[in-house]
Amino acid sequence: MQKTEHEYALAFDRNPHPMWVIDRETMQFLAVNDATVRAYGYSRAELLTMSARDMRPANAVPVLMEAWKRFYADGPHEEPRAAGLWTHRRKDGTEIVVEITATDLVWAGRPAALVHALDVTERVASERAARENRERFEIVSRSINDTIWDWNILTGRVWRSQNTEGIFGAQRAEIDPTIEGWGERLHPDDRERVLTGMREALERGDRTWSSEYRIQRPDGSWSEVLDRALVRYDAAGRPVRMLGSMVDITDRKRADRALLDQQRRFKAVFDNAQDALLITGDDGRFLDANPAACAMFGYPREELLERTAWDLILPEHREEYRERMRQLVREGLQAGEARGQRRDGTVVEVEYRTVANIEHGAHLTVMRDITDRKRSEASLRSLSGRILRVQDEERRRIARELHDSTAQSLAALTLELLVIRADAAALRPEARRSLEEIHTLVDGCARELRTISYLLHPPLLDEMGLATALRGYLDGFSQRSGVAVELDLAADFARLPREVETTLFRIVQECLTNVHRHSGSPVARVRLALDERAVVLEVADEGRGLGRGNGTPDGDRRPNEPLELGVGIAGMKERVRQLGGHLELDSRERGLTVRAYLPREVS
Repeated sequence: MQKTEHEYALAFDRNPHPMWVIDRETMQFLAVNDATVRAYGYSRAELLTMSARDMRPANAVPVLMEAWKRFYADGPHEEPRAAGLWTHRRKDGTEIVVEITATDLVWAGRPAALVHALDVTERVASERAARENRERFEIVSRSINDTIWDWNILTGRVWRSQNTEGIFGAQRAEIDPTIEGWGERLHPDDRERVLTGMREALERGDRTWSSEYRIQRPDGSWSEVLDRALVRYDAAGRPVRMLGSMVDITDRKRADRALLDQQRRFKAVFDNAQDALLITGDDGRFLDANPAACAMFGYPREELLERTAWDLILPEHREEYRERMRQLVREGLQAGEARGQRRDGTVVEVEYRTVANIEHGAHLTVMRDITDRKRSEASLRSLSGRILRVQDEERRRIARELHDSTAQSLAALTLELLVIRADAAALRPEARRSLEEIHTLVDGCARELRTISYLLHPPLLDEMGLATALRGYLDGFSQRSGVAVELDLAADFARLPREVETTLFRIVQECLTNVHRHSGSPVARVRLALDERAVVLEVADEGRGLGRGNGTPDGDRRPNEPLELGVGIAGMKERVRQLGGHLELDSRERGLTVRAYLPREVS
């Protein structure tokens, strides 16, 4: 039974919320209470000239009409019925959100509706803000790959963010939303530790809790997790809520284990290496040293780590070592030989290789003690030098013996043959022929003996010096070999120490012998030059150059075969090294140039 306007009058006027009566057909305002006037800013008279359509934004009126039509699609309603949330506009243009409830009635004989409007603007705004916050929360949680969880300790229920797949291997709806369900997934070796730690944190009243553990996925695999949470307590100090985030650290832990294994392997190699291993910082301070390094330099490890690389370098070599360190920084690698000093002051010679920045600012040096090898090399060089000197002396002695003894005997034999030839007419024809052949043989032997004696040691080398000896030797070489040799030598070329002149002469001999036997060059050039400190010898040809394998010519070279030098070149290098010089070989497609650098003064 429909109610009359008289029954609603008292409740209508005194209601603190906006209420109005509208015509059901035209939506025209028939009555409004004081709360409506206050809420919308219109006077009562203004409102009674308006309809409900005037409270809606113009573009929302069609929606209102369609909704009102649906509201009464099934006829009038005797009981109040919710009509939903609507946006209304006040007189000043501002908008509010109201929750509408409508009750059918008859007003002055006309079908009408009593509308109750509850202002829910703040509630809607709060709900919208909360919804937006939840959306932002989900976006952030997904973007950082963390699973966010919220445990209501009083109910035992756990809420989790959407991105659970990475850690749990399942969607949120598939995971037990209780703290017990989470506990059952913990690895058996971790479960007691984690649950006990959480319980004790709550009992102590801790504001935060964190733990690392393994949690099982549906496929049986394990995720390694870093879990951190904040704890909330009520006024009585009882824990009521934990809000936390779970981070999948499986890859990080795997990398950490791999790094730890690598470090253990490195440490095992480091400690057991036979070579000395030293790690230094940019400032030269030792960061680590293996037992072999401590034994090499005679320091206990603790004492060695209190020192710097400069303490192991001989004072006269420190500036050189600083330059090597600068080169290490530039190039990342440094290798060579050095001389250091042990704790007792004795010298140790080392072969080293340094790699920069095995870690940032840390450099690894590998050292091998070559002190004994250096002594052996020094002894060998000394022996080699003595052998070369003995060899030269023996050549000089043999050349002198051949010149002074054998050559003189051949000269005497020639004179005796001349006496016989004076009476050759009395000899039989066969005897005369034999006499001529003997004379020819003796003359040839004499010439060969003079050549051999000259090649062993030219007398002019001692008497007139290197310049004169070279001119004579080159003339004879060209006549014997057919190789045209050009000599570039100053007319006033000064005398040099005997050892230097002998070495230079022997190098020219060896080079030209190689030109004649191997290179096939029709020409050769010999140049001698002096500066204030050194003499430079250069012998060049236009032949096949150095070959590959046993010093053979290019025609026998195999691709990428290492270059092997003959005994003659090795001998030249040793002669030069004995005098503190060095030898260079410049082999090209056509020709070889040998350069020897020797000090002018020999100590």
